[in-house]
Amino acid sequence: MKIDEQTVKQIAKLAAIELSGNEITEFTSDLDSILQYIEVLNEVNVDNIEPTSHVHGINNAFRDDVLRDSLDREKALSCAAQTQGSSFKVPRVISSQGN
Repeated sequence: MKIDEQTVKQIAKLAAIELSGNEITEFTSDLDSILQYIEVLNEVNVDNIEPTSHVHGINNAFRDDVLRDSLDREKALSCAAQTQGSSFKVPRVISSQGN
């Protein structure tokens, strides 16, 4: 598959990012190189290779699900910078004006 500038522009549009003309040219070259390398990797014979999900050998590193007492509301709220009633009060993250 060959990556062209139109494809890079479409990817940028889907990602909601703006790219300059120079960046479009650079990313076109970079993405095309990556796909060419993947095509080389696809030629490697892996018929007798078992799939691996972890290279470090850890298997099912889970802890037992043990029921414990919850943190008391007042104690949790005592660590908060600000509270409002029985809730944490935090700064607004999303503005209605898009700022």
